[in-house]
Amino acid sequence: MISYYRCYSLLFLIIFTIFGVFKPINLLPDMGTYQDYFNNVKTGVNVLVEYSFILVSKLVLSFSDSFRWVIFLYVFISLYVKFNCFIMFKKKNAIFLMYISSLLILHEFIQIRIALAISLLFLSSILYVKGYSWRAFFLFLFSILIHTSSIVFVFIFYVSIILEARRRFVFILIPFVFVFSNFFLDILSFSNFILPDYIYDKLILYINVSQHMNQSMNIFSVRMMVLYILMVLILYKLIYLSKLDFVYFFCVSLLVILSIGFKSIPDIAFRLVDIAIFFSIFLIQSTYKYYQKSVFYFSVSLFIISSIYYNYRLLAYTNLY
Repeated sequence: MISYYRCYSLLFLIIFTIFGVFKPINLLPDMGTYQDYFNNVKTGVNVLVEYSFILVSKLVLSFSDSFRWVIFLYVFISLYVKFNCFIMFKKKNAIFLMYISSLLILHEFIQIRIALAISLLFLSSILYVKGYSWRAFFLFLFSILIHTSSIVFVFIFYVSIILEARRRFVFILIPFVFVFSNFFLDILSFSNFILPDYIYDKLILYINVSQHMNQSMNIFSVRMMVLYILMVLILYKLIYLSKLDFVYFFCVSLLVILSIGFKSIPDIAFRLVDIAIFFSIFLIQSTYKYYQKSVFYFSVSLFIISSIYYNYRLLAYTNLY
């Protein structure tokens, strides 16, 4: 017998995919840019984007000239992976509700590359903890090919695996990461000898745009405050966390700390926060194991309310943070 969750998740998978594919291209940001990338691939013009997007575009062009097929592949696979992984958690209904109220619009309807990359990061993390380390490794590599920013999560993930048996080192490492991120611009001047040209050039582009437009991320925004509260709640139960909960806590904490250090480079900071927000959903659902039910319901409600507020501002002002 098909479970209630599988029925409604399949229904929403179809609905969200159809809307993602057939919505007006210029209704939300980024899609117009992706369509330009697709058209440039069609005409043979060089594109500054992950090669995986170029390969997907060429695959679509082998049977259609429609950019909407590219959207379909990214959105459908992204949601299919997420919805099927949610079922592995006891509070899958709460996870589903938190996701569709928070990141669905931003990712599956706008930032389709990072949406798919996060889905693969999520699946990889679960596979690793379940003992399928090599499958996880190759999926991690694939996620980096989908979106370069995934490399940050992958690196932090493997560090968390090393520290899982030495949890008290977290208190030493977090301040170190904060200091590192604040001196990132100075370190970057030497990084062109280490980083691939594509990544280095993209970082420089982000920095120049941010400095030109005088942009900065608000580290006291509603969503950041929710992350701070969650980090304190989970940190208090650090020694009791399961392996997967500890890994997600460590990853979310370091991503948040890095985003604070990179606040003057919002294109990088926002991406780190996006990944942290996704994995924070699973920390919130885990609070039922370490606290009374009231804490779980409070955390879920706070996350959903703050996410609805965020999405309202996104749709009303197209101002992400």
